[in-house]
Amino acid sequence: RQLAQKTSQNANDIGTDIERLAEEIRKVAQYIEEQSLEVGTLTGLLSELEGSSGMTAGTSQRTRQLADTLVGLTK
Repeated sequence: RQLAQKTSQNANDIGTDIERLAEEIRKVAQYIEEQSLEVGTLTGLLSELEGSSGMTAGTSQRTRQLADTLVGLTK
């Protein structure tokens, strides 16, 4: 009888430990998901910055061409 009680208690303890472990795994999974979403947001921002940089480079090139044209007209 004592063995049965001890076995039952051990089974309950194992069940509790498994529940705690499962909860911690859920927390880690949620944290990873949040980080993944944030990385996605950062990737989008970097893409926008890259596009903006490309437009800035184009504007700079056109401005230089215009300046060269104006300098040519004044000579």
